[in-house]
Amino acid sequence: MKNNNLPVFPLGIVALPGSIQSLQIFEPRYIQMVKTCLSKNHGFVIVFNANNESQSDFTFSKKGSFVEIIDFNNLPNGLLGITVKSINKVIVSNICQLEDGLHIADIKAQIDPEVDDQAVLAEYPEIQCLLYALVSYVPRSSSVRAMHF
Repeated sequence: MKNNNLPVFPLGIVALPGSIQSLQIFEPRYIQMVKTCLSKNHGFVIVFNANNESQSDFTFSKKGSFVEIIDFNNLPNGLLGITVKSINKVIVSNICQLEDGLHIADIKAQIDPEVDDQAVLAEYPEIQCLLYALVSYVPRSSSVRAMHF
């Protein structure tokens, strides 16, 4: 992942690492962003936009998700459809707006610390009981059949 000057796409969603999102692209600045990302073989960053209705007053989250385009097509409604996969969480800084309205920013990967599951269970033994209680409320017809601890 390149650290500087990546396109920033503000949306009313949060893309968690590993998740796949289908997006419909219609604004010229984002269509050009997709073309550039595909031609240069790099992704972009999705950040949560708290002011989704107002295009002139963006309130960007300082954290987002670096995504890669894994598929694209022309949709029956005439829009560009893309499918993106979130790779990892990132910290966004130095946001600036280009002449065409596209935002770019410096990006730094945010790495979560490793969690030792056994240490957590040893420190909080009641978690196992709570999980068993939760599992007992899941109907057998649910897609979750069994959990093993």
